[in-house]
Amino acid sequence: MDAWILNQFFHNHQVEAFDAVDQTLLEVAVADAESFGYETKQVGEARSLRDNVGQINLEAAQARELLDEPYMRDVVTRAEAVALQTEDVKYVSGMLLLSEEKLCQEQLRAATKIKDKGRKNLVTIKLKTMVIQRAPALFAIKNFSRLRNPSGWAALKLLTMDRKKLAMGMMRHSKNQIHASLTEMDKPHDKEARTLFKTIQGFMGDRRYDFPELLAGEILKKCLEPHNRPLRDEIYMQLIKQLTQNPNQESLLKGWQLMRICLECFAPLESENQVTYWLEKNAKPPNLYIDIMHRTIFQGARRNALSQEEIKQVMDGKLLGDNSAFKTPRPFQKPSYDPPTWNEVMASGEGGPTPPAADAKAVYEEQYEEQQYDSAEESEPPMPPHKPPPPAHNESADWGTAEHEGQT
Repeated sequence: MDAWILNQFFHNHQVEAFDAVDQTLLEVAVADAESFGYETKQVGEARSLRDNVGQINLEAAQARELLDEPYMRDVVTRAEAVALQTEDVKYVSGMLLLSEEKLCQEQLRAATKIKDKGRKNLVTIKLKTMVIQRAPALFAIKNFSRLRNPSGWAALKLLTMDRKKLAMGMMRHSKNQIHASLTEMDKPHDKEARTLFKTIQGFMGDRRYDFPELLAGEILKKCLEPHNRPLRDEIYMQLIKQLTQNPNQESLLKGWQLMRICLECFAPLESENQVTYWLEKNAKPPNLYIDIMHRTIFQGARRNALSQEEIKQVMDGKLLGDNSAFKTPRPFQKPSYDPPTWNEVMASGEGGPTPPAADAKAVYEEQYEEQQYDSAEESEPPMPPHKPPPPAHNESADWGTAEHEGQT
């Protein structure tokens, strides 16, 4: 009797739980079987599915919070393998169907919500890169909003032999002094910009200076002064000018060194996207320069100029910071599923209508007895066909017959 009861008891739970791929139903089914000390192949399969589903559900909830793409794909793949469909799994699956840009936007919101600075920086950089790649022509240097129009810039020079040639050379290497800033700015900053251009020429060897290695520090100090912020975009435009079509290899080398020195100290402001696109096309390797720039953007400009020792280190090819730490997501640990005991399942109130083991067993015992009774009834021999009872004895009828016979 007990074997039949347990088989019926667990089978009803197991079938429903397997069909629904439901964590709660699986937990109840396994807990009930274990409460009887009942172990079969089906119980083992249910336990394995319970553990798998429980683990996937925990990870799906975490993946929904992080929106880490590889993590989401892994969770969805494993959920599909067991036909698991929950709200978290559906949400994560939906995220993976979004376009790359829209997914990044959602990831940025998620990183902001959980205050993961490294993840936020990484996604922000990815979004900026996609914006540039979608319409690269818009981010050419000539389209920087504060860059002067070449013709207008050339017109600012009072005396020139060839104004058209001057305009065409606005953003090309030159050994001559510039007559006006390359970007729109007020007169005091315009004067500073022209002085800084001579300083750049001196550092690169295009203009003679006694101690050119000291000039980089002067540029940094000037641009880091709070009231000179407009000079930062100007400096990058001047560097790009001097690195464009420069025939002197020594001058080029010094120019790229000065580019790195500046990027280590302060980043472009309004011209960030234009400088990024230009570096992608011209720097070697581009990622090195762009990573330095991004590190400076996210960590902030330095308060003080680099020391001469630091400048020398940069010129020798050394980084002054970690180019990956600032954009490394905060490590996360995957949760671990711990299956509940039968008492925990029942105490949680998630066991549904399932009765306690003793009551459940009583129910199945009653069902068993009813089945046995029904079986016994079915095994009894059939009743014989119904026959009418014999007629009652009638003395008058007998006498009448005898009298009749006697008369005969």
